[in-house]
Amino acid sequence: MTMTMTRWVLAAAAACVVLTDGARVHYASAGPDPTCATGIPGPEGTCCPSTCGSCGGPGCSQRPGGADCCGGGEAMNRTCTAFPPPCTMAPPPPPATACGDYPPPLSASLKNVMLIGDSISMPLGVSPGGYGNNVKQLLDAHGGINVWHNGGWGKGGQASNTVKGLECTNSSTNGNWLNFTGTVDVIHFNFGLHDLVAAGPGEGQEHVAIPQYGSNLQAIWKRLAPRAKKVIWTTTTPCPNVTTSMGRTNAHVQAYNTEALSSLTAVAGSGLLVDDLYTAVEQACGVNYKSCDLQLPANVHFEPKGCEFLGEHVTKSILAALGE
Repeated sequence: MTMTMTRWVLAAAAACVVLTDGARVHYASAGPDPTCATGIPGPEGTCCPSTCGSCGGPGCSQRPGGADCCGGGEAMNRTCTAFPPPCTMAPPPPPATACGDYPPPLSASLKNVMLIGDSISMPLGVSPGGYGNNVKQLLDAHGGINVWHNGGWGKGGQASNTVKGLECTNSSTNGNWLNFTGTVDVIHFNFGLHDLVAAGPGEGQEHVAIPQYGSNLQAIWKRLAPRAKKVIWTTTTPCPNVTTSMGRTNAHVQAYNTEALSSLTAVAGSGLLVDDLYTAVEQACGVNYKSCDLQLPANVHFEPKGCEFLGEHVTKSILAALGE
């Protein structure tokens, strides 16, 4: 009678017990290791057990662990997000670009919504952030909806002016906001506060004259429309009638909003969907207001209460467009 000797080895680096039977190492108990923190990174994103000493290369199958030390075979069928080594790590996300993070793949099981906007909507930046966070929370609570902000939730996603909007909706631009396969259900977008700054150095270089602003919006809309079932334009929110940054005035906001509605109606027709945040804020704060508890003092940005107000308004517009 032939007896096979089996021995247990404690792999200290992995803090788990492994069962060695001949040249193969079988992991009796260990958790997933998405970053190969307890293993050894190998070729093509594979992760070998720490007992191998090295991963891949000549003579890999002769090391403790056998074929598991070669960075292929069984590892290629095991994802490190679900298994311990041997496994294969998920590819790293593409690096951030001038347009922010690459958009993630669209959800196959949920409705997909994209927000495009500047610091009034973007998740980070001027405290407390924009209404994008509030919209995401409300749509997550509603259920069945996957929402994304241009440029990503982590990096802030500054859409800036229409010049950047043209760059970041161009299919040849790395990280462009439309770099996904398929069609989103709703795109909700705005440009304005960066276009209407007074021309000058620094942020003033973002100034776009009204006629060009209208033409840029038309070009952006023509790129967005084929990629979404519904496209919603949202009006630029008011400036308090006091001195604010970079020569922004409420008169400028009104003039740019008028141009936006005229230019977009010319390309979208009478069916243009509009989320009128300007009027919503004006009705809450008063016509030609100088201060309002929704908005930071002498500032175009909003208090947490204001972000909640805008977030609720935007969410209602999106749900209406989705038919929910």
